[in-house]
Amino acid sequence: APGRDRAVVYSGRDGRVLHTLVGSGKGERFGQSCSGVGDQDGDGVPELLVGAPAADSGAGRAYLISGRDGRTLHVFHGDRAG
Repeated sequence: APGRDRAVVYSGRDGRVLHTLVGSGKGERFGQSCSGVGDQDGDGVPELLVGAPAADSGAGRAYLISGRDGRTLHVFHGDRAG
């Protein structure tokens, strides 16, 4: 999706691309920050939290991403801008 922010997840084992994640809106700065958050869904594979600080008019979002298949498990919305 041209013009959208992206995050690429690489294997720590061999460097191959595991997932290419695309933000839901242009300019939300999806992928500006990310962090491993351990196994949140009980499938034995750690998940990833990806930030989008400019989403929701600057209130920001954080996406909980499945480490197994790259799907969005949950979206956290910021309370207000700033």
